[in-house]
Amino acid sequence: MLTRELIRKNPLILTTEIENFKGSELYQKMLESDDYYMLENREVMARRQMMWITGSRVVKNEHGEHEVREFSQFKEDETKANNKVPHGFHYELVNQCKNFLAGQPIRLTWKHANVDEEFKLEIDRILNEHNDWGTFNQTMIKDAQKYSRAFARVAIHPKTKELRFVPISSLELIPKYDDFGDMYLAIRLYSQEEYNENGVIITKYYAEVIDHEYKDTYNIDGTPEFIDTESLLQEVTTYGSESVVSDLSWGRIPIIEWRFTDDGINALEPIKPFLDLADANISDYANDLDDINELVWILKNYNGQDLGEFMNTMREHKAIKVGQDGDVKTERNELPYMARKELYEIIVRNIYRFGRGIDFTDRSNLGNITGTGLKWSYELLEEKANELEQHGQKALDSLFHFIFKWMNMNGFENDYDATNIDFLFDRSLMINEAEMMDNTLKFSQVGSLETALEHNRWVDDVDEELKRINDDGWEDFVDDRPTERVEDSEEDFEDFDEGEEIITESD
Repeated sequence: MLTRELIRKNPLILTTEIENFKGSELYQKMLESDDYYMLENREVMARRQMMWITGSRVVKNEHGEHEVREFSQFKEDETKANNKVPHGFHYELVNQCKNFLAGQPIRLTWKHANVDEEFKLEIDRILNEHNDWGTFNQTMIKDAQKYSRAFARVAIHPKTKELRFVPISSLELIPKYDDFGDMYLAIRLYSQEEYNENGVIITKYYAEVIDHEYKDTYNIDGTPEFIDTESLLQEVTTYGSESVVSDLSWGRIPIIEWRFTDDGINALEPIKPFLDLADANISDYANDLDDINELVWILKNYNGQDLGEFMNTMREHKAIKVGQDGDVKTERNELPYMARKELYEIIVRNIYRFGRGIDFTDRSNLGNITGTGLKWSYELLEEKANELEQHGQKALDSLFHFIFKWMNMNGFENDYDATNIDFLFDRSLMINEAEMMDNTLKFSQVGSLETALEHNRWVDDVDEELKRINDDGWEDFVDDRPTERVEDSEEDFEDFDEGEEIITESD
């Protein structure tokens, strides 16, 4: 098993790890996904219009004598149009899912009813003052789709001493896993601009080898060179006038991993063949429009010198001279528009199908869909979001392991762990607000009011909302409904038929 100590003894291991990583199929796919996300679609951007050139040239043979030799050459034809039209479907689908799943900040709900308010406020400060909770989750969801996995590091800010969690590009992190699939070591690659001895700005390259307790830094401009080691977590204990600094362990490597799917593929791979076809279809059509005139002139016994003279004569005099039995006629060159259009529509449908997204091109039709029809329209996007959310729950559980440990070290003694929290992802979808409120009220008749409020997008803080209900004089409304989660027994519904209306009585 590769360890930080083993690399310290033989830094050349770093060179091998970096070369293997950058030469891997995974790394190449990540680079490709980056290109398509930035609308640098490789297939269409690399296209050139080519032609065969044949001719003869005078060359010297092996005896020093001149002789004529025939040649043929395949070269770019710069006289032909070469439009390159990259489509942004990859960018659209990645951000569509990101905004659908985390367009609203992910909310926390506590499974214990009596959580200290100061403790909750400190959690909020860590998430939203010391860090940007909403942007963090959106970046992780976006990178997970682009690269098949997203990473972030947890660290203590050297100046403010605040707990920070910062996304790392998957192109810059080499994770190492044990037999149980848990990450135990990570190699982070990064570069920064520095001044050399001549005052010139140069780019220096570094690698960090990280485990659960220490971080070793190496210069990797050439042969890896060890620079220093740093404790990732420290505790200061004061004895009278003296202070003792102790190196501690996070308990696990302070790297958060958020995966896209269980298959290890990124969001580009299922749609890339169709995306390349869409690029080629539109680019070729644009080339045809540029290269082929709408009218083709057919000349018989034309008296002029060449076709250039003919075109100039037509522009200037609107007439031409022909010889005996001469004739001029035109034919219209029809481009295969309908065939291209039908192919393009098939391509686009498949991009949204296999990219698991929604085509919002015709918003007027979507706006007329309600209820079950609207939910069906979101089915594929919901499927993709569910996979991301499932992996996100594990990633956020890991993040809160570090948050709780940090809070314990800073005076907030508690026995909480990530199992005490539910992470609620508010889907950003078109909904009927009246229908949402009606469903909330209907559920509160048979279930917990607390649960009903948790799933209402108008409510940010369920505990605060319950207090407001009491303060506003809705005691009877609250008393008729359970305010804590309860398990429904089969007996409660054994006489209830599907589709039967629930009737409640009020005083």
